[in-house]
Amino acid sequence: WCTFNVGANRPTENGNFFSWGGTRDFVKGELAKFNGGETTMDKSVDELAEYLDADGVLLPCYDGASVYMGGSWRMPTREELACIFDTTKCSTSLTTVDGVYGVKVSGKGAYAGKSIFLPPGGFYQSGSAVSSSTTYYLSSTPSGTKQFHGLQLHNNYFNTCTVNRSNGYAIRAVSSVDPAAVDPSHVHVWGTPSYTWAA
Repeated sequence: WCTFNVGANRPTENGNFFSWGGTRDFVKGELAKFNGGETTMDKSVDELAEYLDADGVLLPCYDGASVYMGGSWRMPTREELACIFDTTKCSTSLTTVDGVYGVKVSGKGAYAGKSIFLPPGGFYQSGSAVSSSTTYYLSSTPSGTKQFHGLQLHNNYFNTCTVNRSNGYAIRAVSSVDPAAVDPSHVHVWGTPSYTWAA
Protein backbone atom coordinates (compact mmCIF):
# COMPACT_ATOMS: atom_id res chain seq x y z
CA TRP A 1 0.00 0.00 0.00
CA CYS A 2 1.22 3.50 -0.80
CA THR A 3 1.82 5.81 2.17
CA PHE A 4 -0.13 8.68 0.53
CA ASN A 5 -3.38 9.01 -1.37
CA VAL A 6 -2.97 9.60 -5.10
CA GLY A 7 -2.10 13.26 -5.63
CA ALA A 8 -1.23 13.89 -1.96
CA ASN A 9 2.13 15.00 -0.56
CA ARG A 10 1.77 13.50 2.91
CA PRO A 11 -0.31 10.77 4.60
CA THR A 12 -2.79 13.25 6.12
CA GLU A 13 -3.78 14.85 2.77
CA ASN A 14 -6.75 13.58 0.78
CA GLY A 15 -5.03 14.14 -2.56
CA ASN A 16 -6.91 14.28 -5.86
CA PHE A 17 -10.46 13.12 -6.52
CA PHE A 18 -11.31 10.65 -9.29
CA SER A 19 -14.53 9.25 -10.68
CA TRP A 20 -14.56 5.49 -11.24
CA GLY A 21 -12.84 4.96 -14.60
CA GLY A 22 -11.68 8.60 -14.73
CA THR A 23 -7.95 9.26 -14.97
CA ARG A 24 -7.75 12.98 -14.21
CA ASP A 25 -8.56 15.05 -11.15
CA PHE A 26 -12.36 15.18 -10.85
CA VAL A 27 -12.20 18.74 -9.50
CA LYS A 28 -10.78 19.84 -12.86
CA GLY A 29 -13.86 18.54 -14.66
CA GLU A 30 -12.88 14.99 -15.62
CA LEU A 31 -15.75 12.50 -15.60
CA ALA A 32 -15.44 8.77 -16.28
CA LYS A 33 -14.80 9.30 -19.97
CA PHE A 34 -13.82 6.43 -22.22
CA ASN A 35 -13.08 6.04 -25.93
CA GLY A 36 -15.77 7.51 -28.17
CA GLY A 37 -17.07 9.76 -25.38
CA GLU A 38 -18.80 6.90 -23.59
CA THR A 39 -18.97 6.81 -19.80
CA THR A 40 -19.31 4.12 -17.17
CA MET A 41 -22.04 5.99 -15.30
CA ASP A 42 -25.06 3.94 -16.34
CA LYS A 43 -23.46 0.70 -17.48
CA SER A 44 -24.09 -2.68 -15.86
CA VAL A 45 -21.10 -4.87 -15.08
CA ASP A 46 -21.82 -6.92 -18.23
CA GLU A 47 -21.72 -3.75 -20.35
CA LEU A 48 -18.29 -2.82 -18.95
CA ALA A 49 -16.53 -5.88 -20.40
CA GLU A 50 -14.34 -3.90 -22.83
CA TYR A 51 -13.02 -1.77 -19.97
CA LEU A 52 -12.18 -4.66 -17.61
CA ASP A 53 -9.43 -7.26 -17.56
CA ALA A 54 -9.88 -11.02 -17.19
CA ASP A 55 -10.24 -10.59 -13.41
CA GLY A 56 -13.11 -8.14 -13.79
CA VAL A 57 -11.24 -5.00 -12.68
CA LEU A 58 -10.41 -1.81 -14.60
CA LEU A 59 -7.74 -2.02 -17.28
CA PRO A 60 -4.66 0.12 -16.46
CA CYS A 61 -5.62 2.80 -19.02
CA TYR A 62 -8.86 3.46 -17.08
CA ASP A 63 -7.28 3.13 -13.63
CA GLY A 64 -6.69 6.55 -12.01
CA ALA A 65 -3.73 5.37 -9.94
CA SER A 66 -2.05 3.60 -12.87
CA VAL A 67 -2.38 6.61 -15.18
CA TYR A 68 -1.60 9.30 -12.61
CA MET A 69 1.29 7.59 -10.78
CA GLY A 70 2.63 5.26 -13.47
CA GLY A 71 4.95 2.33 -12.88
CA SER A 72 3.40 -0.59 -11.04
CA TRP A 73 0.90 1.49 -9.06
CA ARG A 74 -2.82 0.76 -9.46
CA MET A 75 -6.15 1.01 -7.67
CA PRO A 76 -6.85 -1.77 -5.13
CA THR A 77 -9.41 -4.43 -5.94
CA ARG A 78 -12.51 -5.10 -3.86
CA GLU A 79 -10.71 -8.04 -2.26
CA GLU A 80 -7.68 -5.96 -1.35
CA LEU A 81 -9.84 -3.33 0.35
CA ALA A 82 -11.61 -6.12 2.26
CA CYS A 83 -8.24 -7.33 3.58
CA ILE A 84 -8.14 -4.20 5.74
CA PHE A 85 -10.94 -5.75 7.79
CA ASP A 86 -9.37 -9.22 8.01
CA THR A 87 -8.29 -9.33 11.66
CA THR A 88 -5.78 -12.10 10.94
CA LYS A 89 -3.85 -9.72 8.66
CA CYS A 90 -4.25 -6.30 10.25
CA SER A 91 -5.98 -4.16 12.85
CA THR A 92 -7.72 -0.80 12.47
CA SER A 93 -8.07 2.07 14.90
CA LEU A 94 -9.36 5.64 14.83
CA THR A 95 -6.59 8.06 15.64
CA THR A 96 -5.28 11.60 15.08
CA VAL A 97 -2.12 12.24 13.04
CA ASP A 98 -0.79 15.81 12.78
CA GLY A 99 -4.19 17.12 13.83
CA VAL A 100 -6.11 14.99 11.29
CA TYR A 101 -8.59 12.40 12.60
CA GLY A 102 -8.66 9.24 10.49
CA VAL A 103 -8.09 5.49 10.38
CA LYS A 104 -4.79 3.77 11.09
CA VAL A 105 -4.41 0.32 9.52
CA SER A 106 -1.61 -1.74 11.10
CA GLY A 107 -0.16 -4.94 9.69
CA LYS A 108 0.22 -8.15 11.67
CA GLY A 109 2.64 -11.07 11.52
CA ALA A 110 5.45 -10.42 9.06
CA TYR A 111 4.18 -6.84 8.68
CA ALA A 112 3.87 -5.97 12.36
CA GLY A 113 5.10 -2.45 12.98
CA LYS A 114 4.06 -1.25 9.52
CA SER A 115 0.95 0.87 8.99
CA ILE A 116 -0.93 3.26 6.72
CA PHE A 117 -3.13 6.22 7.66
CA LEU A 118 -6.38 6.87 5.76
CA PRO A 119 -7.51 10.51 6.18
CA PRO A 120 -11.02 11.89 5.74
CA GLY A 121 -11.30 14.50 3.02
CA GLY A 122 -14.82 14.50 1.68
CA PHE A 123 -15.79 13.75 -1.89
CA TYR A 124 -17.02 15.67 -4.93
CA GLN A 125 -20.54 15.58 -6.32
CA SER A 126 -21.69 17.65 -9.32
CA GLY A 127 -18.44 19.60 -9.16
CA SER A 128 -18.81 20.64 -5.51
CA ALA A 129 -17.16 19.41 -2.33
CA VAL A 130 -19.44 17.36 -0.07
CA SER A 131 -19.12 16.61 3.67
CA SER A 132 -15.47 16.76 4.69
CA SER A 133 -16.23 14.18 7.40
CA THR A 134 -17.19 11.50 4.87
CA THR A 135 -14.65 9.99 2.48
CA TYR A 136 -14.96 7.17 -0.03
CA TYR A 137 -11.97 5.29 -1.42
CA LEU A 138 -12.14 3.82 -4.92
CA SER A 139 -11.50 0.22 -5.89
CA SER A 140 -11.10 -1.03 -9.44
CA THR A 141 -14.05 -3.45 -9.05
CA PRO A 142 -17.50 -2.47 -10.42
CA SER A 143 -20.78 -3.34 -8.73
CA GLY A 144 -24.13 -3.62 -10.51
CA THR A 145 -25.30 -0.55 -12.45
CA LYS A 146 -23.82 2.89 -11.71
CA GLN A 147 -21.78 1.70 -8.70
CA PHE A 148 -18.40 0.31 -7.64
CA HIS A 149 -17.08 -1.47 -4.56
CA GLY A 150 -15.32 0.97 -2.26
CA LEU A 151 -14.40 1.95 1.25
CA GLN A 152 -16.30 4.47 3.39
CA LEU A 153 -14.92 6.53 6.28
CA HIS A 154 -17.52 8.61 8.13
CA ASN A 155 -16.80 9.87 11.64
CA ASN A 156 -16.57 6.65 13.70
CA TYR A 157 -17.90 4.42 10.89
CA PHE A 158 -15.43 2.62 8.64
CA ASN A 159 -16.37 -0.24 6.30
CA THR A 160 -16.62 -1.52 2.72
CA CYS A 161 -19.57 -0.30 0.64
CA THR A 162 -20.92 0.25 -2.87
CA VAL A 163 -20.82 3.81 -4.22
CA ASN A 164 -22.10 5.81 -7.20
CA ARG A 165 -19.49 5.87 -10.01
CA SER A 166 -20.13 9.43 -11.14
CA ASN A 167 -18.75 11.38 -8.18
CA GLY A 168 -15.15 12.22 -7.26
CA TYR A 169 -13.36 10.08 -4.67
CA ALA A 170 -9.94 9.42 -3.14
CA ILE A 171 -7.60 6.61 -4.22
CA ARG A 172 -5.02 4.78 -2.09
CA ALA A 173 -2.78 2.98 -4.57
CA VAL A 174 -1.25 -0.46 -4.25
CA SER A 175 1.57 -2.25 -6.06
CA SER A 176 2.13 -5.95 -6.74
CA VAL A 177 5.88 -5.51 -7.12
CA ASP A 178 8.60 -3.46 -5.47
CA PRO A 179 7.93 0.10 -6.73
CA ALA A 180 11.59 0.97 -6.19
CA ALA A 181 12.46 -1.43 -9.01
CA VAL A 182 10.22 0.64 -11.30
CA ASP A 183 10.75 4.15 -9.91
CA PRO A 184 13.19 4.75 -7.01
CA SER A 185 11.30 7.93 -6.04
CA HIS A 186 8.25 5.82 -5.11
CA VAL A 187 9.70 3.71 -2.31
CA HIS A 188 6.43 3.37 -0.38
CA VAL A 189 5.65 -0.37 -0.37
CA TRP A 190 6.96 -3.78 -1.38
CA GLY A 191 5.59 -7.32 -1.74
CA THR A 192 1.99 -8.47 -2.25
CA PRO A 193 -0.53 -5.60 -1.80
CA SER A 194 -2.98 -7.57 0.33
CA TYR A 195 -0.32 -8.22 2.97
CA THR A 196 1.93 -5.19 2.66
CA TRP A 197 1.97 -2.07 4.77
CA ALA A 198 3.87 1.13 4.11
CA ALA A 199 7.13 1.62 5.95
